[in-house]
Parts: sequence; C-alpha cells; structure tokens
Amino acid sequence: MINTSGLSLEQAPPLFVPFKFFFSAALFSVAIGLLLIFNGQDLYISRWSPLALTLTHLVTVGFLAQVMTGAMFQLLPVVVGTPMPSVMLVSSIVNLSLALGAISLSSGFFFLNHELLMLGAALIGVGFSIFLVAASLAIKGKSVPFKITLQLGLGWFSVIPTVLLGILLVLSLAGKVALNDMQHVTTVHLSWGMMGWLGIVLFSVLFKLVPIFYVTREIPLLLQQIYAPSIVILLTFFTLSIFVKGLVFESSITGVMFLLCLIAVGVLVILMQRKRSIIDSTVLFIGTGIGCLLLAAAMWIVSERDVVVGILLLIGVGLTIPIGIIYRVLPFLCWYHLQAIVLKRRRLNAQLPSMKHFIPERSARRHYIVHASAIILLLAGDFIAQPFPALPGIVFTGSAIYLSSNIAKAYMAYQREIEVHV
Repeated sequence: MINTSGLSLEQAPPLFVPFKFFFSAALFSVAIGLLLIFNGQDLYISRWSPLALTLTHLVTVGFLAQVMTGAMFQLLPVVVGTPMPSVMLVSSIVNLSLALGAISLSSGFFFLNHELLMLGAALIGVGFSIFLVAASLAIKGKSVPFKITLQLGLGWFSVIPTVLLGILLVLSLAGKVALNDMQHVTTVHLSWGMMGWLGIVLFSVLFKLVPIFYVTREIPLLLQQIYAPSIVILLTFFTLSIFVKGLVFESSITGVMFLLCLIAVGVLVILMQRKRSIIDSTVLFIGTGIGCLLLAAAMWIVSERDVVVGILLLIGVGLTIPIGIIYRVLPFLCWYHLQAIVLKRRRLNAQLPSMKHFIPERSARRHYIVHASAIILLLAGDFIAQPFPALPGIVFTGSAIYLSSNIAKAYMAYQREIEVHV
C-alpha cells in the first residue's frame, strides 16, 4: 500500500533525472571502497589525515550531494506541483559540476594539491548555486505547505555556510587566507554539513516518505515545526564560537546532537508501529542508519574516538539511510513512469510488473548484509589490529558494486518494459 494523496506525481521529471544522480553516487561509493582497499590502514591515524579528508569529501560531495540533489529534482515538483525549470539541462549541469567538484576536491586532499582543492571548491559552489536558484524558481509564487518549505528550505540553507566555510578553509590551506584556529573552523564546517544540511534534509525526506511508503502515522507536528529552526539557531550559535569564546556558544552543538537523536528515535518508533510489520531491506537500511546515529552520539559523549564517530556518521548514517531510501523510491519511480507511459499510449490491458520486479527484495537484502558487514569491519579496525587490513575495503567495494548493479538493473528493467509495452 502507498499513500500518495497530496502529491502531484504527474509533474515528476523523466526517470533519467534522478537515476543519473543515484548512479553517480553509487560510482563514487565504488571509489571510496577502492581507496579503502589500498590505503585503508591510514584511515585510523587521525581524522585530519589526507585519506580521512579525502574519504569525507567523497562521501559528502561525491555520494550525498548527488543523492540529495537528485532526490530534490524528483521531490520538489511532486510536492510543489510544478516542474523544475529546464530540468534536463539544469540537472545535467548540477550533476556534472558536483561530480567534477568531488573528484577535484578529493584529489586535492589526497595529493595535497592546492590548485585541485580550489578548483573543486569552485565547481561545488557552482553546482549548489545553480541547484538552489532552480529550486527557488520552482517554488516561487506557489502554494507550498509551510512545514515542507520550512524544513527543506532550512536544510538547503545550511549548504550555504557549509560551502562558504569550505571555501575559506581551502583558501587557508592554499595560503591565501590566515585562520587562527583551522581545526575549530573545520569542526563548524563539518557541523553545518552533517547536522544542518544532511540532518535536516534527510529527516525532512523521511518525514514525507515514511507515511507514504509504509502507511504510518505522521511524525508529531510540533516536532516537525521546531526541529529545523532549532538546529539552524543552535548551529548559528556554534558558528559564533569561532569569534566569541563561551560555554553557551561552544556547547550548542550538544543541543543539535540531542535534537537529531530525538528525531531519529521518533522516526524509529513510527516505523515500528507501521501497519505492515514485514521487515524488508529498506526498513533494515533505515533502522541501521538510525542506530548508527544514536551510537555515534553515545561515542561522541563518552569517548575520544573521532574516527569511529566519523565512520558511524559518514558511512553508518550518510550512506546507509540514503541507500534505504533509494531502494524504496527507485522501484516506485520505475513502476510509476511505466504506468504513465502505458496510460498515455492507451494500453489499458497491459500487465505491469510489480515494484519488486525492478529491485528484487532478495538482492536488496543481500546488499544489506554486505553493507552492514563493511560497517562492522571498518569500526573494528579502530579497536583491533586486523590481519587483513584490506578486508574492510574489499567488503565495502563489494557493497558499492552491489548498489551500482541494483540501480543499473532497475533502470534497464524499466527500459525493457517500455519496449514490451510500446
């Protein structure tokens, strides 16, 4: 059962738009795995090591930026009721800018090349700017539910300080700007990206998708209304700690983590109370991601293991929950677009496949097992000396290839079905 009331599905862009973002993200996850195979032992040296910084930006810009912008190209027209302007051209420019930016920036960190760092920062800034302008034009003058506008608007607003602080840090590394406390500025930059942008946008999408795809009750309205503004306000206070030293400013980040954990528990409780109690792969991915967030918060409070917290947030949350969303959304989009084509061509007697035809449950569940194993092996590397240091990278690469294959197979199955029903 799917509850699609209140959605303008007929305004959805062509399937190739979200697909190219999702598949690009999957390819970046393969790159992450290959780096871990050949250099994984360096990950645990420090969160400031070239490899750690490279992997961080491959995850955030290479994977997350692709998935989240791709999802917005799909979600905004459906929620607002009007398509994004010049969607094929704009989406291609954004997709390419973010991809090239992620490659340049990550290469700059890995090879300690300032020119690549500055090129990457510029391309990422261009990609996000074009997307934000297009999204603003899509909702301009439209009657959009206030809570959706507030949540997604503040989430994507958080990209602005994230990118600006990132550019400032790149300029500082290149010797163009002097920073007194680069590590603290980096922490603020990371907080806006992971807690502001990722945290707000990811949970805003879950707030919308969980009731639709799992036929659950809504997240409590009060929590929906206050969490995004509260996170932005607290992150603004934390940003002021760059200039003003004080417990109120420096401890505000604790409040952000508490809010995110509260929201995560709320989503988990509602998922557990869904009408259909079947535990499919998408529930496993989303539930595991929420579990990693709660564990990261606990580790952050009681331990100094920054690398473990980083793995839990970047891989455990930043990859796991979006993969669960992709496995839920992409088959539905394939099925919906196929249905629209059949109806348009008046093939009313056509027998359409089910959504699970595009990504079979057994394939998604196998991927979950490999992905969860990769997370466990990556975490174990910080606690014990591994006899096979390349093993976490090999398993992670297998998980990434599984994701790439499943996304590609879904799109190819969609194309085959079109040929059958033409």
